[in-house]
Amino acid sequence: MLNQIQWTLLVALAGVTCLHSTSATGSRRALAQASGPCAGLLACAPGACISSRRGPQCSQCLPGFVAAPNRTRCGCPAGTYLLTSGLACGPCPMNSFCRPAANTPQPCPGVLVTARTGVRSLAGCVNPPGFRYVPGSAQPSARPCEINTFSLGLAGQTSCTPCPAGTATDPEAPIGEQTNSSSCRAPPGFFFTGDGVYPCAAGSFKAGYTGHYVRCTTCEAAGRLGFTTAAAMATSELICTALKPGYAPVIRGVTQLASVSVASISLGSLTARLCPHDHWCPGGEAAGQGYARPCPDGMMTQDTGATSPEQCVAPPGYRFDATTETAVECNNGFFSSGWDRAESCTPCGVNPAAIDDAVGWHSEGMLRLPVRDPNNGLPMRWLSVRGNATSCFIRRGMGILISTNGGLRAVACPANFHGTPEEKRFGLRLLSCTACPVGQVTSCEGVSNQAACEANLSQYRATYTDLPAGPVAASFDRRACVHLPGFAWVTASSSNRSFVTSGKCPNGWYSSGGTNGTCTACPDNLMTGTEGAAAQAECVAQPGFSYTAGMTAAAQCLNCGSFGLILAADVSTCELPVGSSTSLLQCDTIQAGYTPVGSSRPILTAIATVAGITGTAACPQDYYCQGGVVTGSPTAGPGIPVLCPGGTGTAGASAANTADNNCPCPQGQYKAGYNKLMSCDTCSAGLTTSSTASTRADDCKIIAAGLAPVIASVIQSSPVADAAVSTVTTTQCSAGSICIGGDITTAAGIPVACSSLVVGLTSAAGSDSADDCNLTQPGYGYSAGPPVTATLCAAGTFNTGSNQLACQSCPTGFTTSGAGATSSADCTLAAPGYGYSAGPPITTTQCAAGTFNAGSNQLACQACPTGFTTSGAGATSSADCTLAAAGYGYSAGPPVTATQCAAGTYNAGSNQLACQACPTGFTTSGAGATSSADCTLAAPGYGYSAGPPITATQCAAGTYNAGSNQLACQACPAGFTTSGAGATSSADCTLAAPGYGYSAGPPVTATQCADGTYNAGSNQLACQACPAGFTTSGAGATSSNDCTLAAAGYGYSAGPPVTATQCTAGTYNAGSNQLACQACPAGFTTSGAGATSSNDCTLAAAGYGYSAGPPVTATQCTAGTYNAGSNQLACQACPAGFTTSGAGATSSNDCTLAAAGYGYSAGPPVTATQCTAGTYNAGSNQLACQACPAGFTTSGAGATSSNDCTLAAAGYGYSAGPPVTATQCTAGTYNAGSNQLACQACPAGFTTSGAGATSSNDCTLAAAGYGYSAGPPVTATQCTAGTYNAGSNQLACQACPAGFTTSGAGATSSAACTLAAAGYGYSAGPPVTATLCAAGTYNAGSNQLACQACSTGLTTISAGATSIAACNSTLPGYGYVAGSPATATQCLAGTYNAGGNQLFCQSCSNGLTTQFAGASFCSAPPGYYYSSASGGSAVACTSGTYQSGYTSTPASACTSCPSDTQSYAPRTSSSDCYTPTAVAVQAVSANIYTSSTGDATVWQDRSYAGSWSSVVVDSSGKYMAAARSSGQIWYSQDKGATWTAIANSGSRNWVHLAMDNTGTEIFGVASSSNAAVFMGTTADRSTWTWSDISEGSIPVANTWSSIASNGDGTKLLACKTGAGAGLFAGTFSGSSWSWATASPTGDWQSVAVNDAGTRMFAAALNAAIAVSLDSGATWGTTGSSSNFRSIATDGAGSQLLAVRADLVTAGNGFLLKGTFSGGSYSWAQITNAALPLLGNFWAVASSRDGNTLLAAKSSTSLPPLAGDIRVSTDAGSTWSVADTSALLGLLQGDWTGVAVAG
Repeated sequence: MLNQIQWTLLVALAGVTCLHSTSATGSRRALAQASGPCAGLLACAPGACISSRRGPQCSQCLPGFVAAPNRTRCGCPAGTYLLTSGLACGPCPMNSFCRPAANTPQPCPGVLVTARTGVRSLAGCVNPPGFRYVPGSAQPSARPCEINTFSLGLAGQTSCTPCPAGTATDPEAPIGEQTNSSSCRAPPGFFFTGDGVYPCAAGSFKAGYTGHYVRCTTCEAAGRLGFTTAAAMATSELICTALKPGYAPVIRGVTQLASVSVASISLGSLTARLCPHDHWCPGGEAAGQGYARPCPDGMMTQDTGATSPEQCVAPPGYRFDATTETAVECNNGFFSSGWDRAESCTPCGVNPAAIDDAVGWHSEGMLRLPVRDPNNGLPMRWLSVRGNATSCFIRRGMGILISTNGGLRAVACPANFHGTPEEKRFGLRLLSCTACPVGQVTSCEGVSNQAACEANLSQYRATYTDLPAGPVAASFDRRACVHLPGFAWVTASSSNRSFVTSGKCPNGWYSSGGTNGTCTACPDNLMTGTEGAAAQAECVAQPGFSYTAGMTAAAQCLNCGSFGLILAADVSTCELPVGSSTSLLQCDTIQAGYTPVGSSRPILTAIATVAGITGTAACPQDYYCQGGVVTGSPTAGPGIPVLCPGGTGTAGASAANTADNNCPCPQGQYKAGYNKLMSCDTCSAGLTTSSTASTRADDCKIIAAGLAPVIASVIQSSPVADAAVSTVTTTQCSAGSICIGGDITTAAGIPVACSSLVVGLTSAAGSDSADDCNLTQPGYGYSAGPPVTATLCAAGTFNTGSNQLACQSCPTGFTTSGAGATSSADCTLAAPGYGYSAGPPITTTQCAAGTFNAGSNQLACQACPTGFTTSGAGATSSADCTLAAAGYGYSAGPPVTATQCAAGTYNAGSNQLACQACPTGFTTSGAGATSSADCTLAAPGYGYSAGPPITATQCAAGTYNAGSNQLACQACPAGFTTSGAGATSSADCTLAAPGYGYSAGPPVTATQCADGTYNAGSNQLACQACPAGFTTSGAGATSSNDCTLAAAGYGYSAGPPVTATQCTAGTYNAGSNQLACQACPAGFTTSGAGATSSNDCTLAAAGYGYSAGPPVTATQCTAGTYNAGSNQLACQACPAGFTTSGAGATSSNDCTLAAAGYGYSAGPPVTATQCTAGTYNAGSNQLACQACPAGFTTSGAGATSSNDCTLAAAGYGYSAGPPVTATQCTAGTYNAGSNQLACQACPAGFTTSGAGATSSNDCTLAAAGYGYSAGPPVTATQCTAGTYNAGSNQLACQACPAGFTTSGAGATSSAACTLAAAGYGYSAGPPVTATLCAAGTYNAGSNQLACQACSTGLTTISAGATSIAACNSTLPGYGYVAGSPATATQCLAGTYNAGGNQLFCQSCSNGLTTQFAGASFCSAPPGYYYSSASGGSAVACTSGTYQSGYTSTPASACTSCPSDTQSYAPRTSSSDCYTPTAVAVQAVSANIYTSSTGDATVWQDRSYAGSWSSVVVDSSGKYMAAARSSGQIWYSQDKGATWTAIANSGSRNWVHLAMDNTGTEIFGVASSSNAAVFMGTTADRSTWTWSDISEGSIPVANTWSSIASNGDGTKLLACKTGAGAGLFAGTFSGSSWSWATASPTGDWQSVAVNDAGTRMFAAALNAAIAVSLDSGATWGTTGSSSNFRSIATDGAGSQLLAVRADLVTAGNGFLLKGTFSGGSYSWAQITNAALPLLGNFWAVASSRDGNTLLAAKSSTSLPPLAGDIRVSTDAGSTWSVADTSALLGLLQGDWTGVAVAG
């Protein structure tokens, strides 16, 4: 409501002096006329209301209001409306428009909105965001943006903006939401990054429309492990149905091996797993080709996840057949480690260069290969394949030798040698044939009993027909060696010991050879005269005796014995019968070993008669006396002593010196026997003995330097066994080895391969020194050192060897098949990065870019996969094809792809870039473009212009171009246009063009609008008529705005409304037209209003200057001048420095602007001052002079334009460009300015305090990387490595932090200290550190490397080493090897070095050794203690002690076993301690007896009565078990003191028991109805678990007789007697027992097994003892056939004790002892006073060490004295009777079982 004051002001403003109202009403009525015809007329000024035919009109509205065009009302101005409260106009509200005097807002039609308030007309109504503006004839409207477009709105946009390429709008989004570019999103299957839209790669998907940085989801991330999509741009997880390569489809746990039906596929049921073993999976749709495919026949994969058939390879034991693409099993004699596509198997033992060596080898499947279930990967079955070298074997009688080409040759052992006894000896390791002893052969030729000999040999000989030489016989046992006639087993001695060896029968003995192993003595007084007699026929009478056939001995001839002589008579008959008398002169012959004596001295010279002989004496020292006639002259008779060779003999020579062989054999000779007639034999050529007096051929073991030992034509590579020395010959040392000479039974006498000393070096034949290893082996390169070395020629190099040359390189582009090539002829393959051409000639060419070759083949370069190329020439692998080829686009994947560039894109290639889009508007002529230069065609919707420059511009509305051409946009047919820009076809011309009317036809036409009509176009509307009273200026009008002509008689006013108004002064109109009043000619005016003609225009108009002419003119006043007009005056100039805003000024008041080159100041007073240098003003403004652009100035004052700023300002540098620039001088440069010069650099090392320096005097600071020195003179020097300076200061260079340095000089910051300094090691952290290199490491520095460790075995003396040369001290356990650099070798086992020195490893001594290689000290091994004596020595543990580990601490004894215990050898563990306990049981109602006295002679009755059948004891002697023949098994844990029945052992007919060494496993056999093999186990010795372990594999029978176990209870031997007799060997494999029936047959009574389970024995009635040395795999016999009842063995199986069951008489005994030696057992009868003459030994037992033996008798059918126990504690040498007082009346007991620990 208006108050009185407001109303008064309103009246005053309106010029009203009186208001006919005394008060305000507070409403809009206060603005209305109070009464009269104008009553209610709003806001009309008082007195301005008039009455007319049209009603009340207001000629003048109140201030702030305007009149409507027809003056019928007053209202608010346009853009405002009358507020509903108060007397004010407010801005028109949003989304409305307010016309003049409308007073009420009018809403925008439809969805149109306004961009602001105060809109004045409908034209201000525009399209809202998300809509486009549609002009209309009646009223405009807005339509939603089409899909894939958007509109910001609020600006009348008639078309929406297309989304950027690749983006789209969500068609499901609400209408009107496409309001900005963020509405344009990546569509499903695409993702949006900052630089564009990209499709989801295969294997990923995206479901919706998303904005920036929403990535695609991988199938695996969505839980679809192993799945991918069939193509890129996937939109849903449901599309993840294609299998990735290497994955197989799985439906409900079953791997699919064929295409899956679509019906069976669902996300819930279809899963994937890695492609199973032995299959390959190419990937793809499960319903298509994505299923798993089995590998071809026999082929397998080494792992899961195979993606191609190439990953199917031949498994171990198979080779690849390229023809059939299958795997073929390796043949016999071959093997393959497999997992490759090798087309051949490896021959057993063969060097590939000598395939013939394969002969003789066999192989069989020893490797188990699983065939796996494709559904779970578990083995379904196992194949036994020839998968490694252990599959190879030789047969018995064969050996394995090294062939000349380095392979292993399988040979049938030749005559007089024997090979392996094993049926099959597996593995590739040397096995020499064993030579028969001296005098033994493998032939019966010449043997008297040839049939028996051949029968014997046939048992130990195998015949092979598959060897090259045809049928070959090979011996496999030493028993195949039989004696030659004249040879037998003889006793020899060496080093104070005697031994049995094969040798010649001595003089007086003979042998027929063959299997006969003993010499037979000649009858008395007969001799053979030589060694080696083969028959008795060679026995002849000694001199002085007579012998004829049939005599049992030779008869002595005439006795000359009183003189020590014998008759000189024939050796076979006596010329003088015994008792006849003859002259003593006939006694001229002396016995061997005696010398004739005369004058009390030995006669040592020739004598003519025996007259001087007074007697005989023993042969003197240093002589030998061979006997015979003593007379002879001048040569002494044979009976005269002969001086030993060399003049020396044995001290204390006696009558035994009968021949020169009683003299010590000189070095190089030997004599094996005691035969007086044998002479010394000479060692084989090249061999000698180590001293004189050698007694056997085996002493010939010293070989000369340069020679090598040979056995059976094979050079020996390891020390020769003593037994084989006699078979050795020599040969020149082979090339490649050195032979230093020495003992051939040690390493000294064996050739040493140069390769074992220095790899790659060889020697000439006959070399005898390590220095001779100075030639290269073929394929090695020479280095002169020091030291001399040879290095295997790398692939691509070669050396023929036997020279001192380095490896030579293959010709360019060629290489070898591997390292170690020996000739340029080996350079047959293309080198990596080269392609092979077979020629001729053969050539190799470097692979061009885009091709590759891995090399080491004969293949041409292969092209990269389509779309890929390499970074250059010489690529070696498809892995180098990492760049997109020209015309292809790169995608990083996964997987990485290269796709041909689509039309409109290009890529130059050789990069990892996607295809780039052509410049906007351009495209290419097709796919595969390689350059933007290919973008030569206009894209669809763009027009081409040939330029210059060439352009492509989007076709404007009304034009179009199909693109892919070089055409301009074509216009639509006349009258038509398109819906917007970028049309691509005339088919887009569907709308009427502006000024045309549309007709839907038919046909469709567009006709130009006639006069008075119009059409805005871009629609399908007819032309519309102008408003009444208006017309257009002609045809083709496009808008109602074209209705611009007034009616006749008025001057045109554009209104609204249109009016005709009297022409004002300076205008005229002739009338009767539709024109507004016309203005006078320019510059003229009329003298007043109402002019009717141009002739009235006679005065100069305001702003014009008049000129009287002629002709009369009026010219507009120029800027800076003025005229008020309506006169005939010229224009006048403005005051100095001022000008006008333009031409046509009418007053000096218009001179308000500064003139050009002057600056304006608003004052007061207002001034205009000339611009100074560096400033300018263009004038005609009210601006101060403006400064030149930064860095520029002018040449002087008064500049008018920035174009005058052509010089560099002080502190700026000039650049002529283009463009011309002036840049502030950077720190370190300067310029004085006002010139066109660049900034000048400060002197080297100096800089300024900042930018913009103007003089060199400003260069006062050190530059970055330089150090400042104040001098004088002042200098700046570049910082050295390891220092830095940031510069712009006056500081010296600062040192890097400790341990760091810089990469070079000139560092500017501590950040440059990034490298480790010398002697420091770098760590990348975080944090980054540099640490002093510890001892044993070094670093040269200036790098980012950690300290490098010294080579193995070396260290440095201190920390901070900077070079490998500092690694010159050994670590403990390594030996020093001088060199450059030095190296160290780990000390071998048995050698040591304390380290910290430059010494090589030293050998341990005095029995000490090392626990392992690399030791720094020596220790006593287990079973020994360390003694400080002799500087340290190893002393063996005595019985009752043990030592479990290696010790180096001095001690006086080993660790003691518990009291009352002893220990087994080797005494290395407490488990070797035992109580010497024995136990025995009887069969009939008797007790258990034990003994713990050690000698088992004192026994105790444990008073546990029963009928006991068997008893056992563990190795400790503490735990025992006994079985009742019809009852349970009892157990004792206290050496038999107390016993407890094992209840769950069952009441069975127990026959025999066995026990492991720990007493925790008991094995028993029972007979009768519960016959089986049972096993009881316990963990706590109180609770037992029993099971039948017969496993159903042993024939049912109730005649079990015995069982035996090895030490750990994993090997058993059981036997049966009677009708079901048999031997059964059991083996525990970890979960079950397996049984094998042994081949020997017999009525088996007893079995025994050694601790290891390798040796098994069985005793039977009427048979020889059966023996197996391989855990029951093969069997033989030992000894002769007899009735054996019981057998026992020691722990090693080397000593046996057996009971013969037959009753014999005195002289034979009941016990036999078997001893293992030389591969077989020899047997001897045990006879001893303590053994009874009569008796029936029933059971025997042996301790583990074999010393304590028990033999128990049975009283069955014998006198009472038979029932006792006999004991031996010295391995059967002596025996005693067990203490009878302990057995009290039980001497008649029937002992059924004995056992002993020890």
